[in-house]
Amino acid sequence: MTMKYFIHFCLITPLIFLSNYTLNSQSIFSKGLKMANINNSIEIPTYENFDQDHSLTTGATQLLQNWNDEQILIAKNKITTSSHSKNGDTLYIGEVPNDSVVITGNWFHNGPILILGDGKLVFNNANATIIGDIWVWGISAKLTSNNSTLYFPQEYFYQRTLIAAGKGQFVFNNTHLDFSGLSHNFVATDSAQIIQKNVTKNGFTTNGLSKKSEIHIENTNLAGEFICTDQTKLSFLKTKTILLWHHIPDGATLTHSFPQPDTVSSYHFSNILAGVQNINYTIDIDTCIDVMWAIMPTSGSSTTITNSILRAVGVWFENSGNINVSGIVNNSNYSDYTPSMSDKNLHFINSSVKTWNLYTFKQSELDLSSSIVGEIGSMGKSKVTCQNSMIDGSGGYTWATDTTFLIVGFSSAVNDFRATKNGIALFGYSSLSNGVAMATDNAILIVNQSSLPEFPIAYDQSCVWLNKIELPSSGFQNSMVDIIGSSYIEKTETSNLMDFAWYQLFYKNNIDTIWNPITNRVTTSVKNGLLGQWNTTNISPNNYALKLVLCDNTIDSNKIEAIKSINIQPSILNIQSTQLEKSSFYFNQQGNALVVDPSQIGNLLKVYTIFGTLIQSSTIRQTQITLPNLAQGTYVAELKSLKTSHLLKFVITR
Repeated sequence: MTMKYFIHFCLITPLIFLSNYTLNSQSIFSKGLKMANINNSIEIPTYENFDQDHSLTTGATQLLQNWNDEQILIAKNKITTSSHSKNGDTLYIGEVPNDSVVITGNWFHNGPILILGDGKLVFNNANATIIGDIWVWGISAKLTSNNSTLYFPQEYFYQRTLIAAGKGQFVFNNTHLDFSGLSHNFVATDSAQIIQKNVTKNGFTTNGLSKKSEIHIENTNLAGEFICTDQTKLSFLKTKTILLWHHIPDGATLTHSFPQPDTVSSYHFSNILAGVQNINYTIDIDTCIDVMWAIMPTSGSSTTITNSILRAVGVWFENSGNINVSGIVNNSNYSDYTPSMSDKNLHFINSSVKTWNLYTFKQSELDLSSSIVGEIGSMGKSKVTCQNSMIDGSGGYTWATDTTFLIVGFSSAVNDFRATKNGIALFGYSSLSNGVAMATDNAILIVNQSSLPEFPIAYDQSCVWLNKIELPSSGFQNSMVDIIGSSYIEKTETSNLMDFAWYQLFYKNNIDTIWNPITNRVTTSVKNGLLGQWNTTNISPNNYALKLVLCDNTIDSNKIEAIKSINIQPSILNIQSTQLEKSSFYFNQQGNALVVDPSQIGNLLKVYTIFGTLIQSSTIRQTQITLPNLAQGTYVAELKSLKTSHLLKFVITR
């Protein structure tokens, strides 16, 4: 496969640099993938004990980028040219006039459902399982559900979408909608309608409205979030959990104060209000609870929010060229604040923002640093570089889609990290917790020297790279040092993307520029195992860097490089019984236990094999440390305080 993509990724004290970025529609690299690092010690940041609120995981613009006007038109064209013979798993209703289907009792369908023209699909007292999306599109196409349960299994959030277009309608009465408890999409466009009355849901709903579509909801336990655009209409009566995204388009002006959130007895928004210009949608709320306010200011807009509590601000970057953003922080109160964003005017007076979300479109470029945000998403042909920041998951997740490139480096994320469509996402020298790293569609996910709660996952036709030196952080000269980690490329059976070719280990002194090979090229990938052994004979005690190079099997031989620091200590072969007073640190042969003075409690104790492999590392909590899991043999214990380090060789006999 010819690669059509070149990335140069430098991590410098610590900076991330991206150059020569191009990408075609097949998401293939152009010249080769290379990551480099200087000789400094790299620490992966972690964040603990901060306030997390994951009650809402918004995917607002994830929906918009998948179901914008262009994508909907493409999907309509596919539907128009499809046929039963081409799509055997698709249920068509309405290909002939007056076509209707009524479902009662248990029913299962494995595939999409298309209700076209004047077609009708009715569920009456049904218990249906549907593994696929549903389209309602036509002059009077309609899906009606009465007293039924509709179950849409999902492997991952936003896997399923229900789309109403043309003058189509979804009408749900006394219905339970189950999306495996995961977030999912509703889309309404053209003059379509979605009507819900007495509906319960298992799974958060992201609703996208465009053109002259409408959504009307009465009495539901979980309405979801709604992206209000164009000339759409929304109404809510006796409904719970509503997040309303007020889109402020290019050329629009909004000067506005929102009511207090949560319980809202009455709210009306339209262009008849003072301070609303070039915004044409209408919102009405009557007796609702758990109501939240949000805005989506786009490039070219002007927004002033006063005396308001905002659940989220989703900032859109659409103009070509680079924009630098720094210092925006979730859960902030602003008496008078104007963030530095050169493409728009955004002003907060006596207001608070719980979550900042950032989205790039078209060919925009965003450099984000020193911030805490809830979600980052890249769309179109844009690119994002995020460094020294945290994505805390309060706004959704982190993702690259279309033909975008997203880098997150020296940062922490508490949410899912995803590459979709033909996007490429790189997670380097960072930590991910409470989330999954994944690739879907034809995307590429690259994880380099980063901490994950589990291995990255490839879905659909995607592939994932993982390159990491896990251990060790120290070793001894004149020994064989085991290097533990992972270096592989995995893809799905149907993927045509690159595959693993080889990896190789190198080392160098931190003051040197030349890398010395530890291994030859290894043509068998490793997943959390022994990558190689470093023979430190004639290696002087000092600080070194280990480098792990992973190469794919394409003609361009794309490579990534993971670098980890290591300290080589003097040879352990001539160590006497202890370098401290015996009363402070010694080995009790009779009890096979290490004994330390009470003054050493709180310091660090490490245990190595005679060859320098680290097998135990813990904080000293008591004066006698038993070693029941060690087999008979010779070991070295290292006692480390902030200023000193002491070695002790001991022998266990069983």
